[in-house]
Amino acid sequence: MNCPKCGGESRVSTSRPVIGLEGGRVRWRVCGSCGHRWYTWQAPEIALPIHAVTWSASDVLVDQQELRRAREAQP
Repeated sequence: MNCPKCGGESRVSTSRPVIGLEGGRVRWRVCGSCGHRWYTWQAPEIALPIHAVTWSASDVLVDQQELRRAREAQP
């Protein structure tokens, strides 16, 4: 990942799981060029039901509603 300040290459100095968010991670990064420090975080992937991938517009609308309910149900 490139540094947001100077565009140089960065490295991960520390990586830890997010407490209470299974599959989430926080990574503290350091630029090798300018020494700028920042963090990035990774959200967990949400498993989609197999039937969510359809080609009709009415099915997509229903599946989007189901997806919204599934996201709200995630801890």
